[in-house]
Amino acid sequence: MVPASPELDALVPHAGGERLSHLMEAISGGVQAAYRAQSIPYAHVRLPNTSEASVGALMQMEMVEMMLLAKLMHLNAFDQPAVEAYKKETKRILAEGK
Repeated sequence: MVPASPELDALVPHAGGERLSHLMEAISGGVQAAYRAQSIPYAHVRLPNTSEASVGALMQMEMVEMMLLAKLMHLNAFDQPAVEAYKKETKRILAEGK
């Protein structure tokens, strides 16, 4: 349950006391309704379950999608300096923690 508070109610009325899953469903429904109203294309993916195989298949699909979009946009999907930068910092932080 999302705890009720005046601050939260000011930002998102009726959110306090709701299940987080209900809020996520409401956000998803709101995004889809807004996109439909503005004729913005979107994809809605529904997994049969949350098994490793299903989540892995979704992740693989998203990786292939990014590679294809990069190709269409004439970008190198594998040249990601920001990713390399956060990996370097993560390794440094982990090394310091030992």
